[in-house]
Amino acid sequence: MGSISAPSLAVLAPGTMGAAIAARLSVSGAGTILTNLEGRSESTICRAHSSNMQHASYEDIVQRASYIFSIVPPSEALNLAETIVSTHKVSGRQRPLVFIDCNAVNPESMKRMQTLFDGTGITLLDGVIMGTLPTDSFNPGIYVSADPKDTAALDDFTQMANGLGLNVISLKGEGAGIGDASAVKMVHSVGISVRPQSPGARFLTRQQGIVKGTVGLFMIMILAANAASPSTAKGLAHALNLSHPTLADILIRLVPICIPKAYRFVFEMGEMSSFTGGDGAEVFDTLSKTYGRVATDDRGDVADTLLRFVEQAKEISVVFAESIKVRRPYEALRSDVEEWKRCTAPVHNGIVYLVQARRDVAGRPDESSRVQKEQCTSYNAQKAQRGGASRQIHLLDPKLATNTPVPFFFDAY
Repeated sequence: MGSISAPSLAVLAPGTMGAAIAARLSVSGAGTILTNLEGRSESTICRAHSSNMQHASYEDIVQRASYIFSIVPPSEALNLAETIVSTHKVSGRQRPLVFIDCNAVNPESMKRMQTLFDGTGITLLDGVIMGTLPTDSFNPGIYVSADPKDTAALDDFTQMANGLGLNVISLKGEGAGIGDASAVKMVHSVGISVRPQSPGARFLTRQQGIVKGTVGLFMIMILAANAASPSTAKGLAHALNLSHPTLADILIRLVPICIPKAYRFVFEMGEMSSFTGGDGAEVFDTLSKTYGRVATDDRGDVADTLLRFVEQAKEISVVFAESIKVRRPYEALRSDVEEWKRCTAPVHNGIVYLVQARRDVAGRPDESSRVQKEQCTSYNAQKAQRGGASRQIHLLDPKLATNTPVPFFFDAY
C-alpha cells in the first residue's frame, strides 16, 4: 500500500471465523486488529492474540476504528449493532465510521438493523461470508451490498479490503441495497430455489442446493433410520452410497462439521423460515428444531448417533470405491467414452461402472491408475448375453478431491 497507512480495523468478535479474517487482514498489512475480549474464555483470548488481535473497550473501538466487522452468531448480530450505535452516540466522534455486518440474518432483519443506523453518521454495509475459513489455498467470498446512497462507501470498502487480502465482491445494480447480500446467504445456505428481490442478488442464485438445509435433512433421516433400528441405519448408509454416491460424500464431509455448529443454525433456520414464508417456513421451522435437538444434547447421544452413521457411510464408500476402481486419469476416461459406447453397441442402454483416478497431494490425477479395455468389453459382452440392462458410466470430476463417483450418463444403442 506504499506510504499510505492502512486504516484502523476492528473485528467483533474473535470467534473461529472472526479470528481467521483478522489474521488474514493483519498479515496482509492491516497491522493490529482491534476486538473486545470482555467475558471471553481463555481459549478465545489465546486465539485472538495468535491472530494479532488486541483488546479494546467498545468506546475505544468506536473512537479508533475506521471499519468494524461484525462476525458473530446470527442471534447476537442485532445486539452488537445496538451496542456500537449507542456507544457512538455518546462518543462525540465526527469522522466517518463503517460497520459491516457479516452475519447470516435474513433480509428483513438487515432492514430492521438499518433503521438503527439512520441518522447516526455510521454507514451500514450488508455482508455475508461464503465458504470456510481462509487458508493459504482458499479465500472465502465476502459478498457486500449497501444502500444506494452509500455506493461510494461500498466501493471504498471493497478496494480497502481486497487490498488487505480479503475476497470482497460488491453487489451493485438497479434495485440493489441493504438486504441483498443477506438474500444471497439465505438462498445459498437454504438450498432452495428463490427469485431474489433485486439484480444484485440474482446473479448468485445458482449457488442454491446443499449446505445447512440439506445437512439438517440428512440429520432428520439419519436419526429416524436409527430410531427404527441400527440395521435400518446401516441399510440407509449402504443404499445412499449405491444409488446416490455424491450425496453420500456430501453427508460424510458436512455432517461432522455441522454438529458443533448446530447451536448457531437454530437461529439461522429461523431466519430462513422468515425469509421463505408460506409452506417453506414450516420446513425450516422443523430444521431449526432438529438443530436445536443436536445443540441441546448434553449427553451426546444424538451426536454419537450421527457420527456413527457417518463412519458407516465412510466405510461403505471406501469398499465401493475399491471394488470399482478405474485406473485411468480423467481426461483419458473422457476420450474413451465414445469407444466404450461402440463396445456396448449390441446392448440397449447397457452399464459400465467406473471411478475416476485418485488425486495425489498436489491435486494431479494419479497417472498410475489405468483401466483395461478388455475388462470393459468382457463385462459388456456378459451383460449383452443376459439381454442387456440400463448402463451408466461414472466419471469423477477431477476438481473434487474424493473417490466418490459423479454420474455421467449416455445411451448405448
